[in-house]
Amino acid sequence: MRGHPEALVRERIGVPTSAAMERLVADALEVLDCDVIALQEGPSVDSMRRIAEAVGLHVGRLPSPVRWPGYVLSRFPLEATESFCPDAADPDHDPFSRSAGSLRIRLSHAFALRLVAVHLHPRRADLRAIESARIGAEIDRLERAGEPIVVAGDFNAEPDGGLHVELARRGFRRCDETGGGRTPTRLADGPRPDRVDHVYVDPGLFDAVRACGVATPFPVRQDLPDGRALYASDHLPVVVELALTA
Repeated sequence: MRGHPEALVRERIGVPTSAAMERLVADALEVLDCDVIALQEGPSVDSMRRIAEAVGLHVGRLPSPVRWPGYVLSRFPLEATESFCPDAADPDHDPFSRSAGSLRIRLSHAFALRLVAVHLHPRRADLRAIESARIGAEIDRLERAGEPIVVAGDFNAEPDGGLHVELARRGFRRCDETGGGRTPTRLADGPRPDRVDHVYVDPGLFDAVRACGVATPFPVRQDLPDGRALYASDHLPVVVELALTA
């Protein structure tokens, strides 16, 4: 969530922490109007806090050992943040160089769910396999607490391998399965897969899924006089509606 296209952002807005970029991101979040939002490749923690304050949301940070932190914004209090990433990593050769971890979302005094937010390696399938196995093991551990679990983020893979297999093995279901899940979630052109952003729920939440879809076109864009457009992100939001009794 650092703006797209990157070169145009630098030309017209500047750095991702500029006031103009923060306003563009905040506008997109306000239009989405979601209770909980998982972001990948966010700006600095201070910049994200300003954005969260502007839209009236709590914010939790999932640090990156390099420069790609993840964030969760929520209308509900966030607790017990855990990162699955090391303190340092080579972005080209090590797993977990982006962000991955979990947070508890406190929906009421008596009810909470656990969100596992992930951003897997964009290029190397072997590193994604390592990350997927580790995330699966972390989910096994989290399941023992008895809280419902949602997994969301940028898998950097189509729905036929990697973390998808790990989650299916544990009985999780992709929220867009009933709709076919064929809508691309990336705005950027290139050789990487197009359907890379996904939301999964554990078996106890199957009946809670009311809707799932990709917010297309992107909810907010800044049109320029020369016909070009700026977006808050190079990915399209995947929006899931859950009916939960708190």
